[in-house]
Amino acid sequence: MVAIAPILMFPQAAFVWLLLLYPVVIGLQWWAWGEAFPSTPLNPAILLMAIMAGVSIFVTPDLVSSMGKVAGVLLGLLVFSTVVRHSHTHDGWNVSLKWFALAGAGVAALGLLGVIRVPSRFVGLNDLIAMLPARLIRLPGAEMGINGNELGGALLWVVPLLGMAGLAFLAYPRWFAGQKRKGKVQAGSIATWLGWLSITLVFCGGVLILSQSRDAYLALAATLPCLFVVLARGRSRYWVAGLMLAVVVAGIIVVSHTGTLAVLNQLFESLPAQGAPYSINSMFGRFEIWKLAVRAIQENPLAGLGMNIFRRVSSLLDPNLQNPGFDIAHAHNEALQAALDLGLPGLVGFFALYVGAAAMLVKLFQTKGATRLLAIGLFGGLLAHFLFGLTDTIALGAKPGFLFWWALAMLCGLYAQNRESELATS
Repeated sequence: MVAIAPILMFPQAAFVWLLLLYPVVIGLQWWAWGEAFPSTPLNPAILLMAIMAGVSIFVTPDLVSSMGKVAGVLLGLLVFSTVVRHSHTHDGWNVSLKWFALAGAGVAALGLLGVIRVPSRFVGLNDLIAMLPARLIRLPGAEMGINGNELGGALLWVVPLLGMAGLAFLAYPRWFAGQKRKGKVQAGSIATWLGWLSITLVFCGGVLILSQSRDAYLALAATLPCLFVVLARGRSRYWVAGLMLAVVVAGIIVVSHTGTLAVLNQLFESLPAQGAPYSINSMFGRFEIWKLAVRAIQENPLAGLGMNIFRRVSSLLDPNLQNPGFDIAHAHNEALQAALDLGLPGLVGFFALYVGAAAMLVKLFQTKGATRLLAIGLFGGLLAHFLFGLTDTIALGAKPGFLFWWALAMLCGLYAQNRESELATS
């Protein structure tokens, strides 16, 4: 996987033939593991999405534009299968968590060095941003810079899990650390985990703040109360849920008096419109984009437009977008984008991933100890990004999307461990 990953992450039209190595890698995995793809509860959804990604190659009007996203989906599936195979054991899962934290920190570092810098509306943040170096890197496919919303949305997969992993570490250090023959916890292992989790959490959380993505801020803010509710047990859960409900009702009252559209515009308008026909960062602009996406889906319901093609046809659907400096890269809604890229069957597969993940999480919430806390961390990351995806998008096949497949694989690994434990005790 390591050898082919750079080809899938940064595909070039001149070297598209290298994608033929993918079946070779799958064949090698079949030979080594006795199966081409590991068995998980998510396999039906993944198979449907993989089929529609293959169909998109034949329906796309521009294979060069679509190939990057198709390769990204292939990379995601390869990451998923590899992590599942290595995280079905306790030690393997811990190793996967370490590498996931490192991968998240890598995404944060690349984003920090390549993000588009814009003036901040938050007090004190401009001074901090001014201390950072100018954009130092230009990644293939993001030559103009990395969008702050995409960076923030990607880190939502990482930060909640690292936070809950830190809590699990403090409560159950033996779950993470190796043990000596007499059962004593190894001090070196404890120190390694403490440093690993604290450094990556602080760094990824800091970059999430510097991304200035209000979509990510709101998604994380909405997720935190849900985590408190799930964490609570017994009667305390009802008290926490009641308190959260009271806060929601109070918020609805405030919004109704202020004006819903005005509040939403203030929340989502994080970047200047820069002379565009309408600001894609206002709710009005996003409503218009959603209308365009629905029209495109209605015209191509079964197979979609082809991956990454909506940005090419959006100006054809609305003459007001005939502006060479105004690029609608995606539908600003991940469900709509999945239907645009993979058709309605692909949308079914996309939702089926979340339904399957939710079923596994409900089962894991009933466990105890570190397993339950880590499951809540995975839940937090998936929920936060799902909420982010209601108003913004990291399209299927986008470069940071491998974190999504990695998190799903770790969830499958944790679920498999719990099932094996139940069978062993039954």
